Amino acid sequence: MRDTSTQILDAAEFMIRDGGYYGFSFRQIADQLSIKSASVHYHYPTKEALAAAVAERYTERFLEALGDPQRSDAIRHYASLFKGALESDGRACLCGILAGEMGKIPESVRDTLRVFSDKNVAWLEVAFQAANGGWTKQRCHEAALALFSGLEGGMTFAALHGQPEHLEKVIESLLNLTTA
Repeated sequence: MRDTSTQILDAAEFMIRDGGYYGFSFRQIADQLSIKSASVHYHYPTKEALAAAVAERYTERFLEALGDPQRSDAIRHYASLFKGALESDGRACLCGILAGEMGKIPESVRDTLRVFSDKNVAWLEVAFQAANGGWTKQRCHEAALALFSGLEGGMTFAALHGQPEHLEKVIESLLNLTTA
């Protein structure tokens, strides 16, 4: 059985991916888990602390799933993680959802989102360099930004329309553009 802290993180992640930073409350989490709201506060004193912990865990899990950026199928594997996440629950990326609220969320949560995006772009730069040894560092950076941004937007678009197949089309277009 998962510990209470993990259950709280799981519930908060689901709720954030469904309704954003302002789409959940400690009371809703407590009700869902059949615990007291004070228990949520015990593990995460503030909503800001909880949202930052959710985003940190999300980043760690995503980067772990990426594996080695120098493997031969790294770029396609990267894109497949976005597709798999959307197909599993029909929701967009947690960091993409929160980034849409950038002007309204606390700075510590914004900082965590920046870490997510920066680490993704850095991983992709290495993957593009490994796949295209003749590319300059600048070209790898541009391709990484294009792929990351395109996948975040494509995932949001597909989730909005409830049609995961849209993301597949975006993925193929982005791979064609960034590997040419």
